[in-house]
Amino acid sequence: MLHLPTEHALWVVEYRESDENDLTVTLVEAKISAELVDTELGPAHAVNPDQSSSVFKVTWNGYVAIAVRNESYALPEKGAPIGYGLGTKADSHFRTYVAASTFADDDYPGPLTHWFLNAERHCFDVIGATAPDISKLAPDQAACVLARYI
Repeated sequence: MLHLPTEHALWVVEYRESDENDLTVTLVEAKISAELVDTELGPAHAVNPDQSSSVFKVTWNGYVAIAVRNESYALPEKGAPIGYGLGTKADSHFRTYVAASTFADDDYPGPLTHWFLNAERHCFDVIGATAPDISKLAPDQAACVLARYI
């Protein structure tokens, strides 16, 4: 699994597509609070972004297919944990579906990879011929995004 440069939970705060079939996912770090809060299941530590949280953008350029699932309903592939973060899958139900429902293959547009990005509340599956670009927003850009969540 590839790791975004963080040890914290990730929240998806935006995802969008361009006219060119590019997918960009914006994520913020959510950190475990020292403060206990009451929940239906008992006391727990809140997990939220703070002023020092990093903000990342992950962009796939020219994907073949994408799927987004609610993390609460996602099932793991045969015996594999769902896991969190960014990585690839050699074999998957999604890859089989894309092979059966598109003419894309390793010759055109090129060698295909099944990428996954799993965060709190969202699971993304992306089939494409290029690896995603990963960037960390500069502090002033990150502050604009974080202002909506803290």
